[in-house]
Amino acid sequence: MKILVAGAQGFVGRALCPALVAAGHVVRAGARRPSAATPGHGEPVRLDLNDDTTLRPALQGVDAVIWLVHGLQRASFASWEEAVAARFAAAARDTGLRRIVYLGGVLPTTLTAAGRVPAAPSEHLRARQRTGERLREAAPSVLELRAGIIVGGGGASFRLLRDLAVRAPVMVRVPWLAAEQQPVALTDVIAALVAVVGRDATGVLDVPGPTIVTTEALLRRTAALLGRQVRFVDVRVPAALVVEAAARLTRADDNVVRGILGGVDAVDLVAPGEGVFAAVPGLPRTPLDVALRDALVAEERSVGAATAAVEELLGLVWGHR
Repeated sequence: MKILVAGAQGFVGRALCPALVAAGHVVRAGARRPSAATPGHGEPVRLDLNDDTTLRPALQGVDAVIWLVHGLQRASFASWEEAVAARFAAAARDTGLRRIVYLGGVLPTTLTAAGRVPAAPSEHLRARQRTGERLREAAPSVLELRAGIIVGGGGASFRLLRDLAVRAPVMVRVPWLAAEQQPVALTDVIAALVAVVGRDATGVLDVPGPTIVTTEALLRRTAALLGRQVRFVDVRVPAALVVEAAARLTRADDNVVRGILGGVDAVDLVAPGEGVFAAVPGLPRTPLDVALRDALVAEERSVGAATAAVEELLGLVWGHR
């Protein structure tokens, strides 16, 4: 298949393009400022979602699109994401595109006596949902994969998790620390995307990790793998203040941190079933601690010696060691 990857230079795209090439696909690596061709990563192509003149040329002749675009670094990310998805959908219809696979976010649920029921999503997750709705208008065959925290070096959610585990002197027990998650390894997400792009499956499939864990427990496990510990305190502090403190502590973009944590409540990001792993038997499912360990090794390469030395000193001062 000839596949256009929208968002090829992002966290998931950088891993996905070579995996698609290795699977025998012809890949167009779409990005706003495409870099020089990297062997095994496909053909770079300009795809500026703020410039409609780049959409149709990038779509010409492709059999499928994998949509990895998000705008969390923008203050008005929700309206931007929906608008660019709608414009892309119009271009896709004009060029006769038939297949789209979209990587979105798992929607929150609450556990009741009758089982898991939907809960109100944050602005970030509602924006992911609306993007899926716009893309379903673009082609006759559209599949949305919904993942929670993707565990991999370079990912914004994982970077936030890692930096809080390493840098926070204490963590205030805000309600969302009790929420349950299903973190999933980047390698498992890539395998799922490669597996479904050539299938006829449509609708929505979750991509749940194999372990259900609270956010607090996830922070503890991440810290433990680094030989550290996180201290939690029960103090009444406005959630917005905690979000701003987190934004100052992490290397992730401030708007990304606010988008991920802002509006988060004590609701679970747990899938109601096995999702894509039931639909496509044989997909890999990496154990959580293995995924965390591999991601931490990859992430340490981006920290730098000077920053690592400061983090080590802070750990000793705060008694995290």
